[in-house]
Amino acid sequence: MDGINKLDLITQRVLANHVEGLEQQLQVTMDALTTAQKRITELETPPKAPLPADDEAIDA
Repeated sequence: MDGINKLDLITQRVLANHVEGLEQQLQVTMDALTTAQKRITELETPPKAPLPADDEAIDA
């Protein structure tokens, strides 16, 4: 195997390792985003107001 082919193999391995690391970082980021979106939804959803009692409805 000549020097260029060895360099190509080394480059491919380095890039494959880099891609693997980026995929892991992306997964962590996507998980954090999903968690944040769920939290935002919880915070934006207004609490349900209790229905007024019959006495309060008559007074209004």
